[in-house]
Amino acid sequence: MHFRAWVVALGVLCAVGIADVGSAQTINIDFGDDAGTPSSTYAAAGVAGEWNSINDVSLPAVLTDVAGNLTAATMTVSPVDAFLDATNDQSTMGDEGALLRDFLRAGTGDMLTISFANLLPGEYRVLTYAVGPQTSPSMSWVWTNGMLGDNVVDLFGTTSNGLEMEMTHAEHFVTVDASGGLSVTIKGEGTSFVNGIQLIPVPLPGMVSMIGLAGVGAGCFGLRNGRRRT
Repeated sequence: MHFRAWVVALGVLCAVGIADVGSAQTINIDFGDDAGTPSSTYAAAGVAGEWNSINDVSLPAVLTDVAGNLTAATMTVSPVDAFLDATNDQSTMGDEGALLRDFLRAGTGDMLTISFANLLPGEYRVLTYAVGPQTSPSMSWVWTNGMLGDNVVDLFGTTSNGLEMEMTHAEHFVTVDASGGLSVTIKGEGTSFVNGIQLIPVPLPGMVSMIGLAGVGAGCFGLRNGRRRT
């Protein structure tokens, strides 16, 4: 294949990869507004941007992305008797407190399931915050798409060290297919809590673009060098 044909082929492959991963949406969700809503400069353990403040779980919520753009994505909550609540017994303050001091909770022994529909397909990093009152921190177990086994993350539910993986939040990597569906389930040791969820494309679209351009550049450089050697 001639040099120019190689460059065109490489560019097309990178462009396809960028379009595929870059289509995923970045969405931040905060349950409850009694403790306020995190500011758009707050990233928590994910990405900074606008937060969807959920103050009514009786109806599906239409979600915005971190840039404040309305999306087709929606979120529903089960069980239907889950309710929003808040606590004052955490040491968390500011934006962190706005995220962790209020939460969605289920009745004793019930699980919480957060279901998303109409997401754009792609790979997502899913961060789930599950911290309740700190008078007696309790464990939670978090999984996605109904898959148990190795997909279950143990969460200890304490805020003593601020945001900390498997203390305040769980991390999953999930592929959303063309159906656009994704679910997150939280099962508490006694009561189930969820403070917020972040959906983040993997890798971020900007990073993919940089990687793609770097790949094109490296490929061109290598091909030109190879051509000179021949």
